[in-house]
Amino acid sequence: MKVRLVQYQGRNQLEINGKIVDALGFKSFRPKDFNVDDFYAAGVRIFNIITTGLCSRYGMKYSLYGESWLGDGQYDFSAVDHQIDFFIEHAPEAVFILNLQLDTRPWWLEQHPGEADSFSHLSQVAAHEEWRKSAADYLQALLRHTEEKYQDKICCYVLMGGNTTEWFSDYDYEAAHPTKLKAYREKLGDPELEIPPKERVEQEEEKLFLHPVEDQDVIQYRRFHNELIADTILYFADKAQAILNHQKLVGIFFGYILELTGPRLWNAGHLDIDRVYNSPDIDMIATPSSYQFRKYSDASAYMLMTGTINLHKKMYFISFDHRTYRYSTNVDGFHVTAAGVVLQNHRQIADVARREMMQRLASGAGHWWFDMFSNWFHEKEIMDDLGHIIRCSNRIQALDMQPVSEIAVILSCDAMYSVNKMCGVNTFTICNARDDLSRIGAPFDVFSIRDIPDMDWKRYKLCMFINAYALQDDERAWIKDIVARDGRTLLWVTAADYVQKDGFSREAMEKLVGMELEKLENPETQACACDTLFGHYAHPLSPTFCVTDGEAEILGRYQQSGKPALARKQFPDYTSVFAGLGNLSHTAMRKIAQDAGVHLYSEDGVPVYVNKSLWGFYWHEPRKLQVHLREAGVYEDIFTGKRYETADGHLELDTTESASIMLKKV
Repeated sequence: MKVRLVQYQGRNQLEINGKIVDALGFKSFRPKDFNVDDFYAAGVRIFNIITTGLCSRYGMKYSLYGESWLGDGQYDFSAVDHQIDFFIEHAPEAVFILNLQLDTRPWWLEQHPGEADSFSHLSQVAAHEEWRKSAADYLQALLRHTEEKYQDKICCYVLMGGNTTEWFSDYDYEAAHPTKLKAYREKLGDPELEIPPKERVEQEEEKLFLHPVEDQDVIQYRRFHNELIADTILYFADKAQAILNHQKLVGIFFGYILELTGPRLWNAGHLDIDRVYNSPDIDMIATPSSYQFRKYSDASAYMLMTGTINLHKKMYFISFDHRTYRYSTNVDGFHVTAAGVVLQNHRQIADVARREMMQRLASGAGHWWFDMFSNWFHEKEIMDDLGHIIRCSNRIQALDMQPVSEIAVILSCDAMYSVNKMCGVNTFTICNARDDLSRIGAPFDVFSIRDIPDMDWKRYKLCMFINAYALQDDERAWIKDIVARDGRTLLWVTAADYVQKDGFSREAMEKLVGMELEKLENPETQACACDTLFGHYAHPLSPTFCVTDGEAEILGRYQQSGKPALARKQFPDYTSVFAGLGNLSHTAMRKIAQDAGVHLYSEDGVPVYVNKSLWGFYWHEPRKLQVHLREAGVYEDIFTGKRYETADGHLELDTTESASIMLKKV
């Protein structure tokens, strides 16, 4: 089997033996006859297989098929064979994604007393050469076995490790360990180096930034912590490609910068994203759909910088593991509490499944239904609707789905090393922003700041820098030479370029933003613009800035002092907007986007899912949606077949029968 990613109709798609395959799949920790049969009958032709003998955080086995890694250089792949053979029996025309776990086994930990378990404390053992080599040997032996026996059935291998097999290192909280300390000293070339104590790593929550000089030890160590996780992933990806020779895809779960709230973003070790996503050895990135936006009234959201993934010609798969009313907390005698709200009835399951599919189709992602502990979808009415969604997706494969977003959201992974992990600013300005961004009325793309030179800037009219706290010299040059031109609007949130190499600089921030600013003597948590509140709702953060520039147009003010918190200033080639607090309300962002010339497809906070050929809209309550397409014509809902005609692009859509409506032009 020859598998590769290709550019097809404006998106990265899976090509198997020369044929484009709709990237829809199924996954379960408990694959049974009935759930595999259900999804195969519904039209799914990509199935995940999970091979491991280890337990989840609930204490139950990830797979009931047993262990294949019995000791250093000792393998028994019969458990793998039995599971693959089961899937072949029940899904004979399908191809498989094989998920394999590289974490330390109990026998390894017994042989290496004092070493950490990589599942719970990944960073403390990640640099251990004996574990790496033993795990790499197992990986390569397994790949040789499956490629020899099932070469024509497996299209992708997902490398799993760390907490929840998503390469998290949460449970060590950046704590020291002799193995990690040894690697830290070797990396920095200093045999006397020490890991900062907890009181240095966890500072007071009101402090927004670490000082680049006074806190240099914390910044340096935190960077090492994150780079170590990335090094480990790339090490195993290289070992996998040595066997696969890029004839199959290699995937991982990684890069959750939009999802990890509070200190977890730093603890998990997911900040060295640019290096991982740029690696030629990584082909596919996977994550669950955001746990924070799963309610029936939500808009759906991703955890990843999807623009970056598309730009670097990777594939990404989004997992639909939403709990349904069929969910049970008792699995094999263990009490499990899977994350997310419970969809209460069939209508909610159908609408949210369509909503997730609209997001997937608009952004070019892959998608699989994760029947985590089995039986979550095993009901005729549910499967009939999922089968209908699958057929709808299959029918529109040939449409041109190039992105049409005019809003670029720019994130800096590197800047987060300068942020105090206890302050929570990532929760307020990055994670929570996704809901309001989704309700502007226009699609948006999320990129890394390191992508600026490679992006197609012709279509972007509004560029949001929501965490550009510390910039590198080339990034400042890119912003000046590439972004701040062509009449574009640049939105700066909180303290852009405030952190310099030797300290903090309001002057540097003023130069970048183009406005005179002042540090608030008493930081505030809320501001108002367009008659809506925005800001940090937990606690004040220092520093917080207001606008004092007499030439700037004031758009919003702090609640207590009344000082300018949101302002705009015109320049010959671009417009600069400064927000002293994030997250801005969708009402305020909508006004900024509209003034920047962005086309708004919906009104009143209605989420949209749009590309060149599809226009999706969602509202959880029965109502008339006022939407604005760019062209007159006849449009058809891909889910219901209902047609709408417009002479001016304006349509009124009724969400009484379905909360999700996705149009294509007839």
